[in-house]
Amino acid sequence: MTLPEALLARSILESAGIECFLGDQNIIRMDWFLSNALGGVKLRVREEDVAEADALLGQGWVNASEV
Repeated sequence: MTLPEALLARSILESAGIECFLGDQNIIRMDWFLSNALGGVKLRVREEDVAEADALLGQGWVNASEV
């Protein structure tokens, strides 16, 4: 997941009251070349919130280049 995608996803989850944080965010902000080696930014949620988070984020995003 890219940093902009992760920030948007975090915003969606936090607005729904789901606690979450971004893993490897600071490292990738400092040196984005490491993103591929680290597997991108990781959105972390509690195990009991996974189903709800997946449902919220799985509603479909519209790619601005396709509109």
